[in-house]
Amino acid sequence: MAESDRARRLKLLVLAAAVGVAIYAFMPKHAATSGPVKAASARKAIPEFALPAASGGEWKVADNRGKVILVNFWATWCPPCRRETPELVRIHDKYAQRGFSVVGISLDDNPESVVPRFVEQFKMSYPVLYPTADFGMAAEVQSLPTTVLVDRQGRIARTYLGAVSEDMLAGDIEQLLQERPVVPAAN
Repeated sequence: MAESDRARRLKLLVLAAAVGVAIYAFMPKHAATSGPVKAASARKAIPEFALPAASGGEWKVADNRGKVILVNFWATWCPPCRRETPELVRIHDKYAQRGFSVVGISLDDNPESVVPRFVEQFKMSYPVLYPTADFGMAAEVQSLPTTVLVDRQGRIARTYLGAVSEDMLAGDIEQLLQERPVVPAAN
């Protein structure tokens, strides 16, 4: 590579980093949300999906019915994602024995090469998934992090845009864990 190409790429990299820092500095410190937890009658089902897990195997929405699930879309390069990850680990560990799980979906370009180190660094105790090319939900994510709270019946109860605090999540998770499961009517 020519010296001028290296210099130009270095300048672009520095400029991109500066823009990223500026955006981060002016971002709100807490998540914007879609409002309070939706009433059960207003919730829509999360699309069914099955994705490869960083730890091996496959994680499926269908295998997790009956749990309250927090689906977190994130990336290793995202400063708000890095900031909220320790809180997501704590919230997962706090409620895991009560039928709750966080599941992270990495939107990194090459997750297999960067995610394992991130998972180890942050001691992520919850499943981390890699999206496939046909995973439609990833295409709907407009900003990182985006987090979706799903009730025991697989319905979206609340969406958080931006980093979300442990305190904000705790109240919503408690509410969903205390809801009585809907029992289908017998025919």
